[in-house]
Amino acid sequence: MNLLDARTLNQMRTALYGGSASLTFYKITPAAGESEIFSTRSGWHAQRDNSTTADRNGNVNIWLSAEVTPWKTDHHLHVGTKVTISAKGRTFSYRVASLKPMQQLGAGWVLNCQPVENSTEPANG
Repeated sequence: MNLLDARTLNQMRTALYGGSASLTFYKITPAAGESEIFSTRSGWHAQRDNSTTADRNGNVNIWLSAEVTPWKTDHHLHVGTKVTISAKGRTFSYRVASLKPMQQLGAGWVLNCQPVENSTEPANG
């Protein structure tokens, strides 16, 4: 039994950000620029990295369930991938700094993400 399965992550995320929050991954190449890999409104939760007041870096941990399109995440998810979190009318952009499996085998991924400079923007433009 996965303790942090998609249902549990959805409950945690919905309580904080509402049901319409989304997570989108992008790949960036010199030839094509930025292109979307996939987007989901299910199976993830994000939380600010625990740090002291003097050491706030803006990093975010994202828990991503294995139930979220694993064939896409296994192939495309890697350090350096761009990820955006859209919630409550705002979009926040990050870069995956580290990628580790969840403690429970086969449960999914824990991504530590660093903010992209000037990454907060209103969703309406």
